Amino acid sequence: MVMFNNNLASSRMQRRWTTTAAVLLILAVMSSIAPPCEAGNCIGGKCASPPFVPVRPKSLRCFMPGTRQECNIQGCATVCSRNGINTHWGYCDKSTWECCCPR
Repeated sequence: MVMFNNNLASSRMQRRWTTTAAVLLILAVMSSIAPPCEAGNCIGGKCASPPFVPVRPKSLRCFMPGTRQECNIQGCATVCSRNGINTHWGYCDKSTWECCCPR
């Protein structure tokens, strides 16, 4: 009976070591093939480029409208004329909620 318990304990210990070794091997392989990106910036093993931030041309001037409801084509044309830019159109930059007017 004692022999049976030793064999059973030995077999359990061997399975634990095998499982631990397999997990460590998988982690080592994953870390060696992963690209060196910042945390949270990798999707599907590829590093995402930094977000594109457009530069506004100097030919545009942008102003804050009175309300977000005013941030549309007609409302922005009014905002432009209020700020001394005589134009028949303007557009709403919804990333900043500003009315942009051509000069």
